[in-house]
Amino acid sequence: MSIAHAEMGNKLVDFAATEVHPPLSSATRRMGRAWHSYSDLDQAQAISDCVILGDTLGYQGMNSRSAKVFLSFLTFDFPSAHAVLGNSLAKKCGDRGVPRGRQGYYFQATEY
Repeated sequence: MSIAHAEMGNKLVDFAATEVHPPLSSATRRMGRAWHSYSDLDQAQAISDCVILGDTLGYQGMNSRSAKVFLSFLTFDFPSAHAVLGNSLAKKCGDRGVPRGRQGYYFQATEY
């Protein structure tokens, strides 16, 4: 959009250069400069919006990357972990379902 505003400013300044009536020439030149100023402000706003959007997406990308790394550390093979836990409990508990030497206590998960 700023390109269109700059082009309109150029057309007004060009028209002012060919105008023979001095007050009209001065007015159109000023309007052309105003359109150029508006174009510059519009371009600065667009650049600012792009920077804000880029920073936001970059921040979200870094967050998602760190979450992916964190979750990759948490994943492990649940069926094999369940089998290891079952074997460990079978060795400790035998047929009774209570760890040997620990009757009356809850089984601590840190013991295997």
